[in-house]
Amino acid sequence: MARFSTLDALLSSELVSGRANVSHLSDVARQEGGAAGQPAQSSASVTEREWAAIADDLGDLMRIVKSIAPATAPRPQSAPSAVVPPPPQASNDDLHLLAELRMAMASPNSGLRMHYQPLVDAQSGALNGFEALLRWTTRDGETINPMRTVDLAARHGLGEALDLWVVQAVAIAAGGWLQRHPDLVIAINVTNALLTNPACAHIVENLLRSSNVPTRNVCIEVTEIVLLNEQTTSNLHALRALGVKLAIDDFGTGFSALSRLMDVPVDTVKLDRSFIMGRKLSPQDEAFLEAMVRMGHARGATVTIEGVSRAEDVDLARRIGCDTCQGYWFAQAISAEMAEKLVSSETLPWLYTTSRWQN
Repeated sequence: MARFSTLDALLSSELVSGRANVSHLSDVARQEGGAAGQPAQSSASVTEREWAAIADDLGDLMRIVKSIAPATAPRPQSAPSAVVPPPPQASNDDLHLLAELRMAMASPNSGLRMHYQPLVDAQSGALNGFEALLRWTTRDGETINPMRTVDLAARHGLGEALDLWVVQAVAIAAGGWLQRHPDLVIAINVTNALLTNPACAHIVENLLRSSNVPTRNVCIEVTEIVLLNEQTTSNLHALRALGVKLAIDDFGTGFSALSRLMDVPVDTVKLDRSFIMGRKLSPQDEAFLEAMVRMGHARGATVTIEGVSRAEDVDLARRIGCDTCQGYWFAQAISAEMAEKLVSSETLPWLYTTSRWQN
């Protein structure tokens, strides 16, 4: 039966906190192996050699982050610092996936990758940018739902490390695209794990700078619910001051009061796909969506409609005044390689499947 070893504990603490030391990890590995009379392994059959590689690569990332974040930056505490909450209980499946996720984050050739869904101008059909979406296939070939990946990381102390991995991966990919298409905007979803870190803006700025990606070409997407956190709101203001764009994702499905939207300098409001996907809209439905678009515009924001999967959805988006469309009618989320080809292409495939933009 799998057990949560000292190696696992160190993975969750030393690597994530940036204190990883390969020799220390090796010592612990030898001690555990010596006690049992066999080579040490973590709970998910991670060998000592794999462990050292993980410590090397992921530890490097976290040390970089520690070096660019102010050492004295205060972190909000809801309890005295001496009180350490117990680690969450994990099932055997979770332990196995945690080990897989750690290795995936440490390896450039793992099944953890970013895909990119085009953001298309509703009036001209031009490519405005992409939304970066997390994808993960384990070494066993299992495709893990992105929500499960994010939840797993959040519950076991890897949430911020995963956010940083995402930002870095997107920055590396976008650096080349922007040389050909300098006006593209890449939307990135991050979680509260990073957004509640007081050094969030500083960290993001430095990760983007390391890949020569201007802050103006990046949009951080958040859901309405995160606006209820004061530290998050403060960090969003700091990001915006650096030139990073901000988007409210899944607008209309959260729980925040509209007054909270006035507290954040939002650049884009994204209407949730549930408003249009698979639905035949009545005149009243359409009037309601148009009112939401006007509300976004009144706030000075552009409006993106998600879930565009039919030609009539495109027509609707144009009638109600949406600025940008996103959905399967244009393209599913595609690999970084395919996105690069799209950016480099002289033609966009959706422009020639309809007469809507040929006038």
